[in-house]
Amino acid sequence: MLMHYFWPRGGGEERHGRFLGRELVRRGHAVTFVVAAYDPALPEHDEVDGIAIRRISEQHTRNLGFAHRYAWFRRHRAVLDVADVVHCHDPITVTRWYFLERHLRPRLPVHMTVHGYEGWPIPTSAKVERAIACRRVGKVIAVADLRSFYPGARVDRVIYGAAELGPDAGRHPDAPERYSAFIGRLAPGHSPSRVVEAVAEWRRLGGDPPPLLIFGEGPLEAETRAAVERAGIDARLMGRTEEPERWMRHAEATFCGGYLSLLEAMAAGVPAYGLDNDPVLAECWRQIPVDGFIHAAGPAALGRALRADEEHPEARRERVGRAQTWAATQTWSRMADLYEEVWAEE
Repeated sequence: MLMHYFWPRGGGEERHGRFLGRELVRRGHAVTFVVAAYDPALPEHDEVDGIAIRRISEQHTRNLGFAHRYAWFRRHRAVLDVADVVHCHDPITVTRWYFLERHLRPRLPVHMTVHGYEGWPIPTSAKVERAIACRRVGKVIAVADLRSFYPGARVDRVIYGAAELGPDAGRHPDAPERYSAFIGRLAPGHSPSRVVEAVAEWRRLGGDPPPLLIFGEGPLEAETRAAVERAGIDARLMGRTEEPERWMRHAEATFCGGYLSLLEAMAAGVPAYGLDNDPVLAECWRQIPVDGFIHAAGPAALGRALRADEEHPEARRERVGRAQTWAATQTWSRMADLYEEVWAEE
């Protein structure tokens, strides 16, 4: 599998790769991830959960990253010589990583999963790149069907993520008595500062919001910290956590920055909320096939929804129950089944 970022970096796509790879290893597959060495201190060869990891250095001449990666695959032919299938995650790993090998190894099956695009508006170059990548692979698995945003793209299977929570380790010893949690990237598309504004609106409407714990890393840390200071609410930036499920399970509410954190909140039976931070994310939320969480167009609307939930706990419990029932069917085993089905169709 080819994936730009991977463990130990935090993020939904990275967790998707790790949990999917772990399930495939359990089934007897030999799984190798070729990924970017986003941190030069990380070893070139690594392993996690039985998954072999090969990292490509990101130290290269400016604007020649594609040539650097093409050359890496030429030098490391053995990785592909033993492969039965190549699976690329997101278009850039097709166009900027594997494009040359696709021409040189036309009989080696190649498929792709597209995980979405963080940022709005979507650049024309990203639309063109996705259309090109879709024409160079066999099947396309997509997190939501976003063809309306990507002319010329293709979708053969739609997924909504997966969740498989282990045993409850109990409330974290550092957790306050009450809290809500934002779990996601501090990055565009996740916009934790807007969650801060929503909680402030909830309080302004007479609600009693618990302290907001903000988990994650990213380029919007300073902006998020400034939003907390402006809002004057009880909120804390917690940084990255290795135990997102543990914190989520014992929260009164979870604000989800992406599809995996949403699925995990649903599976844990925790009220889940999201913001339509851009039209693409709004469409992803809309396509979730269960009326089990609340997403709103902006902070004010979300604040009103939070206040209404506080006033109508029975309706909230019923919604959370629907979500938990559906989420129980969205397992990593089911996800691995889908990947195996796609590979068998070649």
